Amino acid sequence: MSRPDLRLLATAALAFALAGCASVEPLAIAAPDTRGVSIAAPRCAWSLDSVRDARSAEDQGRVGLRAVTVEDVTGMIAAATREALGDAHGPAFSLELLKAYAATRRVSEMYVIALRVHVGDESFIVRGQSTGMYWTDSEGGLRDAAREALANTMRELVKSLDSRCGSTAAASP
Repeated sequence: MSRPDLRLLATAALAFALAGCASVEPLAIAAPDTRGVSIAAPRCAWSLDSVRDARSAEDQGRVGLRAVTVEDVTGMIAAATREALGDAHGPAFSLELLKAYAATRRVSEMYVIALRVHVGDESFIVRGQSTGMYWTDSEGGLRDAAREALANTMRELVKSLDSRCGSTAAASP
């Protein structure tokens, strides 16, 4: 093959590859919940004030070539937090959603959630991610990965709030 033929072949291959990328549909998954997941109750009473989404529009992540979105991420986090806190009411804290995204790591999918927690004048970050092996890019596999990341984030949140018992919060009766 001559050089012009190779260039033409390379250009055609690139055009086909780019055309394939343009037609990939995003994957929207329903928000998972943490019902039935074991999360220890905090030692002190806390109250969730608000959850604010601080992510950029492109911060949803991708699995392969597919963009992934989770419906009502802030609502999902607020519901999971209130469930983890139980019925006790104490000092208020707020959450700021920094990251919530799907990603492919080698051959499996993962989901990551990062929150900034505001307690009085103090702020700290908690993070959770899925640790299982989710092999398919189906809605069910990604929802399971998001559910695991959400549960792990709630465990980290409760652990971090527990470390602040007595300093900001009154101990639960």
